[in-house]
Amino acid sequence: MTAFMLRKGARALLTVLLLVTFAFFVLRLTGDPAVMLVGHGVPAEALEAFRARWGLDQPLWLQYFKYLNNLATGDFGRSFIGDRSAWSVVMERLPKTLMLMSVTALVTVPLGVFIGIVTAIFRDTWIDRLLIGFSAIGLSLPVYVLGILLILVFSVQLSLLPSTGSGTVWHFILPVATMAIGDAALFARFARSALLDALNQPFVITALAKGRTRIGGVLWHALPNAALPLVTVVGFYVGRIVAGAVITENVVAWPGIGSLLVLSVKNRDLAVVETIVILIGISMVLANLVVDLLHRRLDPRLAAEGQP
Repeated sequence: MTAFMLRKGARALLTVLLLVTFAFFVLRLTGDPAVMLVGHGVPAEALEAFRARWGLDQPLWLQYFKYLNNLATGDFGRSFIGDRSAWSVVMERLPKTLMLMSVTALVTVPLGVFIGIVTAIFRDTWIDRLLIGFSAIGLSLPVYVLGILLILVFSVQLSLLPSTGSGTVWHFILPVATMAIGDAALFARFARSALLDALNQPFVITALAKGRTRIGGVLWHALPNAALPLVTVVGFYVGRIVAGAVITENVVAWPGIGSLLVLSVKNRDLAVVETIVILIGISMVLANLVVDLLHRRLDPRLAAEGQP
């Protein structure tokens, strides 16, 4: 286990370093922050003063190594807008995003697994076909399209729900529904597939032959054995929910780090964008590490065979 953790930890650090490096160079190669923030048509002296103030006049390789050195000491840089700590700017928005993602996950995972169980129990019936049809629609709709449709129906036409903001419980409904519909469909399809595969295993066939009902076979025999592929989906889901939050927050004007990311990219606020990218990267790396550990816990054969 120690060797496993060291190997995974080294891979995680390398992944984060590559992500930081990629974000650093791409952001600086896509535009000049001085021109974006100071403005076009200003005197060259003003642009040079801005670059000198923020160290943008130094060679790119030197900026990179200074940035890595600052990160090692916990300094994520300062925002161009307001000259505030980038970490503080992001932390102000992070709770809203965590709340939205937590509520969405609490809705998405149980709902998706429940639909998968129902479709596996009623396989090849009208219930199965109806739920799978809705799941296909949910998977095929992009998040931004679904969000706009929900706003048009429930906010504009029916005036039932607020379309922007985050002040009350009612403000959660549209963004959570926007993110949960497609992801619940994903869990439903994976759960159905995993359960049907488990139902074809000899021990489940034997249990059914001895009189166990199909519902009992799914719940007591197939579902525990479908846990491994479902855990894998949870690892992928972290990436999906982060991406969904970034898009959804901008559709419904949710004041989280997703909307902050888009605004900061637009303004070339480098330190804030890099801080958000690092947090997202670390969260996804940790999620995959937890999934790997759960795999070894759920399937002891992986640890016995020494697989990474």
